[in-house]
Amino acid sequence: MKRILFELAIILSFMVMLSGCKNRHMPKGESVPYVVAENYFVKSSVEKLDQPIIDSEQEFTDIFGMATTMGDGGRPTSIDWEKQFVIAVVLNETSEYVTVEPKSLQNTEGGLHFRYTVNTGDKLSSSMRPCLILIVDKKYQSRIISIVED
Repeated sequence: MKRILFELAIILSFMVMLSGCKNRHMPKGESVPYVVAENYFVKSSVEKLDQPIIDSEQEFTDIFGMATTMGDGGRPTSIDWEKQFVIAVVLNETSEYVTVEPKSLQNTEGGLHFRYTVNTGDKLSSSMRPCLILIVDKKYQSRIISIVED
């Protein structure tokens, strides 16, 4: 009788452990929530972005500067580096007005999959360096990420 109770306790413990593991990971193919960071610019010293995932404040400040503006919503979006990481898209310098818009961020079998679009507008009298910065909860951080322009 003691052996049966012991085996049941082990099986129950194993099932509880497995159910806890399932809850920690997001189901594959599901959308991942994110926030678009506002009021940042790409520093002129940055030629290209080697890696789209940024997970430290130091690395972020090496690439981006704050572009604070007056009025409501003029402060750069805050990032909690203990709980969040960044996915960044940085395009080449252009003399046209260009916006980069997120379409989707999904958790897939191969890791995170991010899709975005680029919209080109009028000519500018100066140049700009278009970028898009997504702030994502670290619980979704993946080593493999694919970024696709639609």
